Amino acid sequence: MPIKIAIIGPESSGKSALTPWLADQLSCGYVSEYAREYIPTINRDVVYEDLDVILTEQLRREDQFENDEFLVCDTETIVVKVWAEVVYGKVSPFIHSAWKNRHYDFTLLCYPDLPWEPDPLRSIPDWEGRKAIFDTYEKELKVLGRPYAVVKGQGNQRFQNALELISGVL
Repeated sequence: MPIKIAIIGPESSGKSALTPWLADQLSCGYVSEYAREYIPTINRDVVYEDLDVILTEQLRREDQFENDEFLVCDTETIVVKVWAEVVYGKVSPFIHSAWKNRHYDFTLLCYPDLPWEPDPLRSIPDWEGRKAIFDTYEKELKVLGRPYAVVKGQGNQRFQNALELISGVL
C-alpha cells in the first residue's frame, strides 16, 4: 500500500491546485476529487444516494495505486461524511464505515486563507462559513486520531509550506 496523503479543506482553499503540484514534487500519482467530475454529468441536483456513488468511485480510484510508493488524494472520507451530515442530516452505513476504517497516513488540512473564487460546485462564499467547515474537518481528524497539519500561505509559499509539512511523513 502506498503512503497516502489526503488533502482536505473548505471550498476555495487550494486543494485542487495543491494536489497535482504535490504529486509532481513526490513523483507519484494522485486522485482528483471525483465529485467534480460526477456532479456536472448528472443534470440534476445531487441527492443523498449520490454520495455513496461518489465515495465508491473515489475509493476505487485510490485503490488503483495500491502498488505505488506514494499517493496524493484530493479529498477523502471525512469530506463526504461531513457533506452528508451538513446537507442531508444523515450518513449512510457505507460512508460511516469508510470514514471509520479507511487509512490515510497523513492529512493536509487547507486553511481558508485564500480568496473565495466562484465555481458552479461551490456554495459557501463567506469566510465564516468556510471556517466552520474547516473546524468541522479538524474535529473529525481529531476524533479519528489521524495525523494532520494545517496548510496556510499564499501562492507558491503555500505549496512550499505543504511540502515541508509532509517531509516528516516521507
